[in-house]
Amino acid sequence: MASASTEVSQPPTDGIIGQLPEMTQRIANAEAQCGVAWQIGAFTPEGSSDDTNLPVPNLFTCLLRDGRLGVFPVTDGIDCAGLGLKAP
Repeated sequence: MASASTEVSQPPTDGIIGQLPEMTQRIANAEAQCGVAWQIGAFTPEGSSDDTNLPVPNLFTCLLRDGRLGVFPVTDGIDCAGLGLKAP
């Protein structure tokens, strides 16, 4: 099964990496950034466009094996465990 993905991150302020925010804030930030990618069409065959304004599906977040957060659209029966990942 093929899937579309994109990576989004926020650069550190003034090049200085500070302490990570609490997990709830990290999840909220990840889902907000992913929502924008959905909204502008990043996961469509046409690709993203500033003129695109698509609906954002319900999202859930898992902890990837390398410690980053992965955000996924809610699909019947799929959760972090079903993807072989841990819940954050």
